[in-house]
Amino acid sequence: LAWRFNEATASLDSLSLCIAVAMARALRSEGCSGVGLKWPNDLLFEGSKLAGILLEASGEVGGPIRVVIGIGLNIAMTQGQGGAIDQDWISLNDISVDPVSRNRVVATILDEMARALPVFEAEGFVAFEDDWREFDCLINKSVDMQLGSDVVTGVARGVDSTGALFIQHGDTVKSYRGGEVSVRVSK
Repeated sequence: LAWRFNEATASLDSLSLCIAVAMARALRSEGCSGVGLKWPNDLLFEGSKLAGILLEASGEVGGPIRVVIGIGLNIAMTQGQGGAIDQDWISLNDISVDPVSRNRVVATILDEMARALPVFEAEGFVAFEDDWREFDCLINKSVDMQLGSDVVTGVARGVDSTGALFIQHGDTVKSYRGGEVSVRVSK
């Protein structure tokens, strides 16, 4: 989905979180309860990856910005098709009582995103913060965050109103913004 924001804004850092909330809402409305959000851009079910989000932005500083929102959603992937994937994953059909209609799921997700994006542009992530907390599947879990060549280990403590992730290291809590990071639950 391509979306035009009238002004470039720092709050676009949390756009993937907004999209994740919209997807979780859409899947819940399709009867798929138990979907969780893993900061900053994944949807999980019982620890297995169900979907991911990728954003690509272009535009001028202070001017309009165009964002292409890409989502990957495992709907009916078989074990044979996913054999080379290096993490636990699951398909929507694995967690649904009835076979999933791809067209209906995509339409529901697009509808939810079309409602969420104008709210995000007007209010930022703060409008999605409560829903994020409801779906957050990292909260209070030990995590490893890859930051370039460094790994930061700690306990995830939720997000703030800008979408930054809090990680506790001993007695210190530090916030981390989106970007080139990877967060995995520690084993």
